Amino acid sequence: MTQPTEFDFATANRALRLLRRAHDRWLQDLAVFDGSRFEDGLTREEAGFLLHGGAVEVLVWVRGLSDWCKNMPGYDAGHMAGKLAGARYAVNRSIHQLLDFAQVAGAMRFPLRLGQSGLFNTFAEIRWVGEQALPPEGSERRNQIPLRKEYLEHLAGQSIADTLKSLRAWFEAQVPAAGTR
Repeated sequence: MTQPTEFDFATANRALRLLRRAHDRWLQDLAVFDGSRFEDGLTREEAGFLLHGGAVEVLVWVRGLSDWCKNMPGYDAGHMAGKLAGARYAVNRSIHQLLDFAQVAGAMRFPLRLGQSGLFNTFAEIRWVGEQALPPEGSERRNQIPLRKEYLEHLAGQSIADTLKSLRAWFEAQVPAAGTR
């Protein structure tokens, strides 16, 4: 019989540092777009593409920490279980099917300039796409269907910024700082 090994908090802390760094870079990218007009050389697609890439990097670390922390004493995903499963679906599909889960929302900015982008020509936020942008449910692998349902319930249509912030805060609260356990 194998003896249970002690949980490796140092590895969890290193992964949390990488999650923080990825999220901080994503926030810097988001700040660049904040309030930019789409006519100023920025397109909705370009903003969505660039921010999606950074979000996937954050979700990769979220997924890794989620897997690693399952063996941490006292760890319980609790109320975050659905959001963690939805995030797993988003990162799985982003990596394995190269799906883009980002949808850029525009807002009006004064003075109004009616251009090709219409009245809502200013970057406002980035949200998770809805069901209409996902592959048909019948094409999903069986193990992805429950994750897809969690994605639709907890992420679809919601702010990516809010999701990433809450996932980061969750792991910051779950993983004890080095030397405090």
